[in-house]
Amino acid sequence: MMDEDLEATCAVLKDQWSVRPPAVADADLNWELLIEALAERIAILLEENPRKLLTALYVLDIAEWRFKEAMTGPTLQARARSLAQTILERETEKIRTRRKYAGQARQGITDESRRGR
Repeated sequence: MMDEDLEATCAVLKDQWSVRPPAVADADLNWELLIEALAERIAILLEENPRKLLTALYVLDIAEWRFKEAMTGPTLQARARSLAQTILERETEKIRTRRKYAGQARQGITDESRRGR
């Protein structure tokens, strides 16, 4: 069974990045396969639509220095892979943050309703 972060990140990549991870059993899917799949998509965007990629990175709140660091790779594939790792880290961070605060938000609502507010 996939861990929750991997499963959620995979869903985000499918939905928001049009990434199709390789057809493997859920138990065999791992971070490395996600990086490879996302790197392929990033390479296409770097070549065909860099503006769309930059907009997505802005929306995702990827730091400019992280982008510049990724762009120092010697080849298109190296740059795409570095960006893919950065994107995966950020998407996973967002998922964890949402998960952490989602429970607290519901708890706060429940507490207020008990107090009669």
